[in-house]
Amino acid sequence: MKKIYFLFSAIIIFISSTSAQAPINNLYTINSDHQNSVKTITNGETISGTPFLIEEWKKGILLLENGDKYDSYLLKYDVYNQTIFALNGKETIEIDQKIKEFILIIAPEKQIKFINASVFNVKQKNFYELVIESDKCLLLKLNKKIAESNSEKFTNLTESKEFKTESEYFIFDKELKKITPYKKANTKFKSLFEIKQ
Repeated sequence: MKKIYFLFSAIIIFISSTSAQAPINNLYTINSDHQNSVKTITNGETISGTPFLIEEWKKGILLLENGDKYDSYLLKYDVYNQTIFALNGKETIEIDQKIKEFILIIAPEKQIKFINASVFNVKQKNFYELVIESDKCLLLKLNKKIAESNSEKFTNLTESKEFKTESEYFIFDKELKKITPYKKANTKFKSLFEIKQ
């Protein structure tokens, strides 16, 4: 009886992990061709570029809304879907717990901190990069859209779309607890990611 119970438990765990993994495996297939260009296949459609902020896995720190903190995973930020992926061994996991904030460590002295929009009383599924922290925080919201490509390198319809990054700056007034668009972003106050582009 114990053997049957163990076997049944093992099957349930396998099915759970497989079903939890299936949407992630089918979400994106990233290919790099010999010309060092990245192509993403999603829903059977080939799109030039990547939905991620940075294609490589980066060390990171996750802080969940319940206070739990994780700093032993490699992370990727899917800007297109506003979701976070973690690498656990060889397994890719989409973080489905509510994330309060996360940090991507780009280099030993370079970190990018992102905060959930809910912290700023914004009812959107989005993360804001904290560019400057003060009484009036400077925030950057990044979005990725799928757009028609105007590049002549695409010769067939299956590769005529690409990911385009859009950025918007905001000011969050801590005292008023209010977020407003900020149009005059000085280059010296730009985010680390924007400066790299």
